[in-house]
Amino acid sequence: MRNNTILLIDSEASDSAEVIGCVSPAVSAAHLRLRTSAGIADGLRILRDMSTSRRRVAAVIVGPHVGEPLSVAREVNRLSPRTPVVVLAPPENAIEIEQALATLDRRRSSWTTASVDEDAIADAIHDVIASRSRKSRLRGDLDDVDEQLFFERQTNTITVGSESGRSGRGTSVHENSPTYAIVSIDDEGLIVTWNRAAEDLFGLAETAVLGRPLADLASSSSVEELNALLSDMKRGETVTRRELCCRHKDGTLLDAELTLTRVHHTPDPRIAISAIVRDVSARRRTERREAAQHEATRILAESKMLGEVTPRLLKSLCEVLGWDVGCWWSVDAASNVLRRDETCVVPALADMTLDSFSRDRSVAPEFGLASHVWKNGVPHCISDIANDPDFEVDSLLARNGFCAAIAFPVVSGRVIYGVVELLSRNVQSADAALLELMGAIGAQVGQFIDRRHAEHALRASHALNQAVLDSLDAQIALLDRQGRVIAVNEAWKRFARESSGDDGNVDIGANYLEVCRRALDASFTETRTALEGLRAVLSGTRPHFTMEYRSDIPGREHWFLVDATSLPTEIGGAVVSYLDIRDRKMVEEERARFLVATQETIRLKNEFVATISHELRNPLHAILGWTYLVRNGRLEEGIRVHGLEAIERNARQLSHVMDEVLDVSNMTESTLRPRLIQVDMASTILQAEESLRAAAEKKSVEIHTQIDYEAGHVLGDKDRLQQVIWNLVSNAIKFTPSGGRIDVGLRQSDSNVEVTVSDTGQGIDPSFLPHVFDLFRQEDGTIRRRQGGLGVGLAIVRHLTELHGGSVRAHSEGVGLGATFTITLPVMSSNIDQHATSPPIPTAGSPVQTARSLRGARVLLADDDPEARALVTAMLEHSGANVRSVASTGEGVEELKHWRPDVILSGICDQCSLMRTMQGLAPRRGRAIPAIALIARSGGDDRLNALSIGFRNHVYKPVDFVELTTVVANVLGRIAMTPND
Repeated sequence: MRNNTILLIDSEASDSAEVIGCVSPAVSAAHLRLRTSAGIADGLRILRDMSTSRRRVAAVIVGPHVGEPLSVAREVNRLSPRTPVVVLAPPENAIEIEQALATLDRRRSSWTTASVDEDAIADAIHDVIASRSRKSRLRGDLDDVDEQLFFERQTNTITVGSESGRSGRGTSVHENSPTYAIVSIDDEGLIVTWNRAAEDLFGLAETAVLGRPLADLASSSSVEELNALLSDMKRGETVTRRELCCRHKDGTLLDAELTLTRVHHTPDPRIAISAIVRDVSARRRTERREAAQHEATRILAESKMLGEVTPRLLKSLCEVLGWDVGCWWSVDAASNVLRRDETCVVPALADMTLDSFSRDRSVAPEFGLASHVWKNGVPHCISDIANDPDFEVDSLLARNGFCAAIAFPVVSGRVIYGVVELLSRNVQSADAALLELMGAIGAQVGQFIDRRHAEHALRASHALNQAVLDSLDAQIALLDRQGRVIAVNEAWKRFARESSGDDGNVDIGANYLEVCRRALDASFTETRTALEGLRAVLSGTRPHFTMEYRSDIPGREHWFLVDATSLPTEIGGAVVSYLDIRDRKMVEEERARFLVATQETIRLKNEFVATISHELRNPLHAILGWTYLVRNGRLEEGIRVHGLEAIERNARQLSHVMDEVLDVSNMTESTLRPRLIQVDMASTILQAEESLRAAAEKKSVEIHTQIDYEAGHVLGDKDRLQQVIWNLVSNAIKFTPSGGRIDVGLRQSDSNVEVTVSDTGQGIDPSFLPHVFDLFRQEDGTIRRRQGGLGVGLAIVRHLTELHGGSVRAHSEGVGLGATFTITLPVMSSNIDQHATSPPIPTAGSPVQTARSLRGARVLLADDDPEARALVTAMLEHSGANVRSVASTGEGVEELKHWRPDVILSGICDQCSLMRTMQGLAPRRGRAIPAIALIARSGGDDRLNALSIGFRNHVYKPVDFVELTTVVANVLGRIAMTPND
């Protein structure tokens, strides 16, 4: 039976009608009969029936509207293996389909591909029936001639219609093709023809685009590239293909694959180029989203801190997903606002005026897209800001022409750390997949923040633990279950460096049990019990072990308190600590004698502290409670008066308690009050030296003196000043080795007397030099420990020196290079009777004589505290002084221009500025006006600073009336001195 039937399998008949008109002439030319199907299933049924009835078809044509042509071809091959197959496909899919058809059995069937073109279909039918060719007429790699011929045929079909020999088919099958947008343009790039698919793709009717430039279809970012392609076509290019970004009528951007072909011999002379536009937005959208996800993952993997993530992530999202501006909003939980910390603008908008994007901005939870996302915790997109009814238009966005916005939360669990907002000047939409992607990226960043917080907390915890360990004097090591050292503190390392022997070389990774065993072999028999106890702790047979033992390290003896404590079972191992108790052993017998007295002292101290706490808290409770009620409550007059009386009564009780505390301090610390007389420092030094000469000779240390006997006298307590010299010389003898030398000097420098004590002894480490005068401070190391002492001698020297209005300083070039101590004391004023003495600073019980001594004195008071200014003015005027007060240095200078005071009192903050101004006025006035500093704090540095910049004396705040008037009278030389017994 003849095989004279061609079976066309396509989708619904409405879609196949245009194909039938193109296939029929080719089938008729081959003297065959065309049979069409109503759909794919119907076509396969027809083929099955014909094969069953032994009526084979000449060929099967798979139409261009079949969604999966390869599957249909395989099914045809299965039902009728020897039946040739022709697949109608567009040029861009020809290679892909032909490669797929190659999987069919070539020995049993013939196949080819063709475009929906009468000539191409005729050639394909002829080829498969005659089995002459296995090559496709439409491939992506056709040479320019084949491509040109195809597009010339296609263009003729599009434009000519009945003139091309196909009358009755309207304009063309391609013009009405719903799959590909086909556009014809002239050499100037103006649109000549426009098919139905183009209308659907761009949303523009043919009448709206004819005569317009093809570049109008491209987005602003692709116009230049499209114009370049058209220029290449004008210069001779025949076929070119490129992916560009185009714009729909509503402003939405779409990705399109554009194929341009130079055509010739067209009936319409205007047509020069044929353009096929294929919408690849879905594929490109998928690619971009996958790229965005990949970039976000890469950025998070490469970054260590959030500050590195935010700019890179915003830039990546804008570039990959096609947005113009990216903003990072962080959550300020304390203020309940979002704060914009980072902004990224694409280079195309670099010249735009975006002032608000360049600085921080905060928004409340009720305004804007970012706040909406923060409040709801889910991604959201606004495709058209101006026409969105659910959001108030942001004036900033509208002013800069932004149309679309999308935002997603940076979240981990229920915690929202921030919001990422992307803005676009184009209308953009977001489907569920994009919102899901944004949410996934936000969750990734949130997890990154959580991880960094956890890592930071872990590092901080480790650092804190190590800092705590390093701050301890005990030598501490952590051991694992096998006894290996896994961590040590600084004391352990320091002891390891200073010690010799195997037990001093224990570092991380060493097995401490093995070290202890070697110590036993080396006759350290005291460590046997410690080793057994440590093994018991590590094995878990006992949770804790402690003991004291003696260790003979070459050159010195050590006593240690060793302590081993097991770690939790799930961790295993132990904490081992060694505390050097050598000093404790040396004084243990002495401490035993005072043990009972010490325990009693501790008991009394605890009772005293408990009593003080009770006596302070009760009045404070009443004061705070009544103050709140009086200030904020609506109390009756009688209750309010009662409350005020309670406040006053309890405040007086607090004052009484504080007075008692000071009395206790005076009893325990023996507060010193110097007896002021004229003191000859030369004789004081000689007397101190003479009392220590025997001790120096016993140690073979020479003492040399260089004394300026013309140096002025000082006003002070002779016994206390002699104690100062004695302490310094005694200290020098203690730290100077046999054969050394001590130099004691006295000289006058300006208005001061300087006493120096230098030695060739052990010197002072530079790191300890700032603390040499601190109470109870001793330099670390064996030198201080070998010499003993509690570290109070030099502290007493400083206290007594400052009590006399002087200062002391220490200098040393380093350990082993000796030390020099210098005392500076003010020279006694020449107008004071040299044979008179001065009593101690008077108490509040005898103010009258001092007050009379200020009668008529002119005092300029400068203080920036109005309360202090009023109080001091009242005190001085009560003593008979003529006082003028100012609040600043500038006011003081103006006052000095018109009035010359006898003395200046300064309590302003900028004391240096005042003294410089006074020194500048001194040459014009003949002499400087003496000044007294009012010091708010009682620290020694404040007093020394005041003296160093030119003040004669000082008075501490709160100001005592008697002390103030006495110091002023002393500076003015008005205190009557009496002989001292």
